[in-house]
Amino acid sequence: MKIKSLLFGLPAIILSAMTFASCEPKEGETDTLSVEPSDAIVFQASDNEDVRLTVTTTAKDWEYTAPEWIKATREGDVLVVNVKENNTSEDALLGRISFTAGTAEPVNVSVMQDGLNGGGTVDPETVPATLLDASGNNDIRIEMAKELQVNAELKLTLSKASTENVEVRVAVDESYISEYDYIHGTSSVILPADVYSLSVGGTKLTISAGETEVAVPFSFNGESLEFGTQYLLPLKAEVISGNASFLKNSDARVNYAVTRKSPRSCKQLCVMEFNDTNPLNVLTYKLEDGSYFFDALVLFSGNIGWYPEEDRVAFNKRQGETSINTNTTALVNDAEKFLKPIHDAGIKVYMGLMPHHTYAGLTNISNWGCVEFAKEMAEIAKDCYIDGFFLDEEYTGTHGGPMSSQWKRTSSDNTYGNGESYMAYQLWKQASAVCDWPIDVSYFQYGLGFGQVTDHEDNSVHHVSEFCNCVMANYGGAGRPYDDQTLAQCCGVSIECARGYGSSASAIKEKMDAGYGWGAAWFAWDPTNYRALKSLISETAELCYDSKLVEPTVYYKKTGQGQYDDKPYEY
Repeated sequence: MKIKSLLFGLPAIILSAMTFASCEPKEGETDTLSVEPSDAIVFQASDNEDVRLTVTTTAKDWEYTAPEWIKATREGDVLVVNVKENNTSEDALLGRISFTAGTAEPVNVSVMQDGLNGGGTVDPETVPATLLDASGNNDIRIEMAKELQVNAELKLTLSKASTENVEVRVAVDESYISEYDYIHGTSSVILPADVYSLSVGGTKLTISAGETEVAVPFSFNGESLEFGTQYLLPLKAEVISGNASFLKNSDARVNYAVTRKSPRSCKQLCVMEFNDTNPLNVLTYKLEDGSYFFDALVLFSGNIGWYPEEDRVAFNKRQGETSINTNTTALVNDAEKFLKPIHDAGIKVYMGLMPHHTYAGLTNISNWGCVEFAKEMAEIAKDCYIDGFFLDEEYTGTHGGPMSSQWKRTSSDNTYGNGESYMAYQLWKQASAVCDWPIDVSYFQYGLGFGQVTDHEDNSVHHVSEFCNCVMANYGGAGRPYDDQTLAQCCGVSIECARGYGSSASAIKEKMDAGYGWGAAWFAWDPTNYRALKSLISETAELCYDSKLVEPTVYYKKTGQGQYDDKPYEY
């Protein structure tokens, strides 16, 4: 990953003009500035002594900036420098200390620290090189939807001009894909060569002597890509000739993760009763263009409870029980099999959160408690490839007795927003901090109503559209926007598949045309029985998306309590 070098400086000390009167340059002359020693400073990985730099100038004063890993202390006209910490990496650190004074030309002193055990030792004569995308990053995610032609640009940069030409070859490094997936928790396939316009055998970049950078534009064309698959273009650079070097492996790598997503502006929400159905079944309904019919899956529902044994609100636990629901436990414990394939396919996975007959309702947990519970859910989201949460407040009860005072919501908590809003905001905030993918919050608009919140830690104000992207109404109704939301964050139709509270394709189309961002929510959908509503889904696909539903040929079984099968079965 690209590491930004943070700079810091010491405010100039204003001294008496009389002290330097004899040193001031005459009109038309410039100040002078020199630093001794001016040679590059090379620190070892550990156990370094201070280096003293003497500054001489005709200006009234001088200033400096240094990399964040350098410790610098000014003693009069001497700057005492050292490294802050031992280097525990094989990579060397490289930067420069810059001195400025009045109108004098700045003076730069290169500073380096060797890698651990001598790894990455820096040659002071070597010019450090970096390969990045033009955006300034080396890990780039490209999502193609309506626009399947995407332009990009590679940029090779030297830290200073070289005295000779520098030639670098950039080529695809297919062997890196397994390491990339391990680091990012993804499942990628190599991007086909006909999708990008770089040379398959490698692209040569040349920086002429006296120059510091060169850029090469190229493009992606995603027309042949499958929906939901993450493709990876892992590029690696190597110096062919010249006195440049990539001091860190990350400096020589740029990775483009490319996915093709559904171009539909209006989405479909599957609210699945996973006590009855295998979540993998959402992968079985596709349209003719290869996109999935469902854009998001709600796992209905993971429960929350008051757990007095440990004095906390907990996910899937309440008094006297190992777990509230063994089906929830099975999915969370085996997320690689049953949730990751859905997440990787580009279908959002939302964990339902509903109080299970305890006082731990979404509306009555303290702000402190919201933060603590949200932190637990953030780790579950990261480990289980969950893209967000779906809140439902229907079954608050008294099991386990009252919550302790630190967990119970008070009137002072409400000064920062109501309980459900604060819980939604913290779920979004805490999960966004640990997950490498965007986090959404949605909710069942039955006894819940969101409003803006103020973060009690920094008093920042957050409107509903920032942390809530989907509002589902009760069956037969349509979602209503709150605060700064629009219909784009609302679901137009709610369908109860299990009880036959249906709708029509024309009703869904009407809501979509009116601006609803979610056409319908399909509750308790199950393709293995009468809950499939395949004819209604087919009509919706043709009327709303001008595409036919491909006849599904396989399904996935739920084989028992807490038991799912990841093997596809033919109908």
